Amino acid sequence: ELAGLASHSRPAVYLGWDRPEAASLYWQAAGGAVGSAAEQPRLEWEFSIEDSFRQLAVVDGTEAFTRSGTISWEGPGAWQRRRLFGRELYWVRASWAGGLYQAPVSVEGLVPCGVEVIEGHTVGQQPAMLHFSESAAVLPPHPEGDFEPFAGLSLLLSSSGGRTAWKTLRAQSGSGVPEPDRFRLRRRADGGVEVVVGEELQGQVKARIEGLRAGIGRAGGNIGGRLDVLEYEAAGLDSISHPVAILGGCGTESAASFQRRLAAESSIGPAVVSGADYRDLLRALDPRLSRIEVVPHPLRPAEVWVVVWGAGCEHPGAQRLRKLERCLQQRAPLGTIVHVVEPLRLPFTLVLGLSGGELSRGQEDELAASLSEVLEKDLDPLTGGSSGDGAALVAELSVGDFQARAAAAVSGADVTAELALRIESTLADGASLELPIGLPVLDSVTIEMRLAEKPVVVKAGGIR
Repeated sequence: ELAGLASHSRPAVYLGWDRPEAASLYWQAAGGAVGSAAEQPRLEWEFSIEDSFRQLAVVDGTEAFTRSGTISWEGPGAWQRRRLFGRELYWVRASWAGGLYQAPVSVEGLVPCGVEVIEGHTVGQQPAMLHFSESAAVLPPHPEGDFEPFAGLSLLLSSSGGRTAWKTLRAQSGSGVPEPDRFRLRRRADGGVEVVVGEELQGQVKARIEGLRAGIGRAGGNIGGRLDVLEYEAAGLDSISHPVAILGGCGTESAASFQRRLAAESSIGPAVVSGADYRDLLRALDPRLSRIEVVPHPLRPAEVWVVVWGAGCEHPGAQRLRKLERCLQQRAPLGTIVHVVEPLRLPFTLVLGLSGGELSRGQEDELAASLSEVLEKDLDPLTGGSSGDGAALVAELSVGDFQARAAAAVSGADVTAELALRIESTLADGASLELPIGLPVLDSVTIEMRLAEKPVVVKAGGIR
């Protein structure tokens, strides 16, 4: 009982775990709220290390055990076993740090590995064009979220007489090939949803999905022994269902990832439309991205390319790019094609030809180093460019982009000579990309000295 305790008391709840991993716990409180409106109770969370405890960052949905909710944390790297209460386990301790409880804290149940899900909503009847191959077709992504199982699917099919008519199929549970006039839904490895019908179908078929419901996002797998907990309450919510009950859904996610994704999904409207929408959603979903550029295709208005940089310009990785692309595609307006890519790096060598002057080898090296330093600063993807927020993406490499810098470097080196620039790159001369997603990367600067041509003198008896 925590009600009426003296200020010097430090009651605590100890939770023991057999593995030092990220975890969650559903705390099912018995009775109503027990916190004081005047001074909300506070808890201090810690994890075991050697013979003491260290502070632990926790997402506490119970508000210090005053109501039912999920408690979750990331696995601390320094977590160590400790023998307490006759058990050697990895311990988490919640100590009373202040505030008042109006009544004793009572708990009805503790469920380890509670899984958080988000409410779904009814979209209604949805038309679709399905492309069947061997009686299976992938459902197109919906901009409002992941699919929930639906009970009816109507297909526009041709009869033996050549006439077309709508035929309604009903959902069938289980796995394998469904019966005639029935269909099944199954989850694909890439996260998409596939419909399989109980009759031979091939090619393009018009369809209507009856009573389609969509969730804001995918939640954890419905694994035995785990509890589905609603963490996000929407005004006017009448019922709750697991967004991705088919085939066990997808893998569980951490509390931090869940909170970040939920905040991102809630802050953007029903669809991402502007470049700012794309950037805001990606930054909320993956704060490690150091730069995001949205590039509409110049010839195909419905095609959007989003170029991203990882932390410190690291390569984001193909799997990470595909995940971000799927998130954006689900929120993009219908008909919009979204590509998420890293910048196409365009390495090049800048050849500086000088004529009409003379430089020693040391002066050549000094001029090349000086120009390289200036250009590398200008081409930095995070701090370069005229505005200091990163070098601009390009569709081609042009000597005109470097003419002014080269002239300034030659003038600063007190060299009187005519200069000519040339770019050597794997990108062929005069070639360009379809759209500006390339990032110039300077390999080196080379100095070429050209001898001045001596005038031809005509004298009697020949040319000298």
